[in-house]
Amino acid sequence: MSTSSSNQRASRLHQGQGFYSFALGNLTVTSVSDGFLVFDDPQAALAPKANSQEFAAILSKKFVSSDVAYTHINTLLIEGNGKKVLIDNGCGDSFGPGTGALVKHLANAGVKASEIDIVLVSHAHPDHIFGTITRTGEHVFPNARYMISKKEWDFWTDPNVKISSPFGEEMARAAILGAQRHLKAIEDRVSFIDSEQEITPEIRAIRAFGHTPGMMAFIITSNRKSLIYTADALHHFAVTLARPDWELGVDNNPVEAVVTRMRLLEKITADGAPLVHVPHFPFPGVGHIRREHTGYAWEPVVWEW
Repeated sequence: MSTSSSNQRASRLHQGQGFYSFALGNLTVTSVSDGFLVFDDPQAALAPKANSQEFAAILSKKFVSSDVAYTHINTLLIEGNGKKVLIDNGCGDSFGPGTGALVKHLANAGVKASEIDIVLVSHAHPDHIFGTITRTGEHVFPNARYMISKKEWDFWTDPNVKISSPFGEEMARAAILGAQRHLKAIEDRVSFIDSEQEITPEIRAIRAFGHTPGMMAFIITSNRKSLIYTADALHHFAVTLARPDWELGVDNNPVEAVVTRMRLLEKITADGAPLVHVPHFPFPGVGHIRREHTGYAWEPVVWEW
C-alpha cells in the first residue's frame, strides 16, 4: 500500500461532521462549514442581467436546478507555528437553523472558539462577519483579535452607507445595521490591513475590491505549497466560472467585481493551478480551477478520510 498520501495528511486522523482537514506544507488547514443558505431566485443573486435561458442551461449542465440556489458557507482555519487563524466567521445566530454551525463544527475538529487567535475578515457581509458576537452581545471568539481592510471598515461604519441588494431594501438595511453592530463590538481589538500585507509569515492579503469596496482575498503558503482563499470574488461553482464576466446581484460595484474576478482567475490558472478555497462552493470548497473553452471549470479535491 502506498504511503505517499499519508505524508500529505493533516494532523487529524479522520474527517468529521462539518470539517475537512488537510496538510498544506507545514500547516494544518481546515475548511469548516457554518451551514447553508437557500435563495428562491437564483438569477437575481447570481446573474441578474444574464440571458435566462443561458443561465438555466449552465446550471442544467451541472444537474443543478435554476429554481432555487443552495449556497454553502465555508470558513477556513489555518494552524501552524502555535497560532490558530480563522478566515471569516459565518452567520452566527442571525439566519435561522441552516446556518450558525461554525462553533459546533470547530469543536468537532477539536478546536474551541476560545483558542482562535486571529479572525481575518474578508468583508463585512452577514455570512462573513455576523458570527462575531451573539444576539446578547457576547464575543463568540473571546480571545481573538480581528483584522480587516481599512477601506472595508470605513465603508460599513459610515453612518450614510448605502448598499444595493437583490433581496430588497429591508434586507439591505438589516445587513448594514448588523455589520455596524458587529464591527462596533471589535473596535478595541481590530487591526487594519492592506493588499499585499503579510498577516503571518504564511498568510498574505490580496486586494479583491468590487464585491464590497474593501474586500480582501488571502494567499496561504508553506513549504512551497499554496492555497488561495478567494473570498466572494468567486461565488457559484458553475455560473461564476462558466461566465465570470456576468455581474452578480450581490456585488456592490459589479464592474469592478468582474475585473477583480478575471484578474484572480488569471492568477490562479497562470500560477500552476494552486489549491483554492471558495466560501460558497460546495463543501469543503477546496479544489483547483482550470480553463475550459471560454471560461473556467471547477475540479474539487478527491475526498481523503
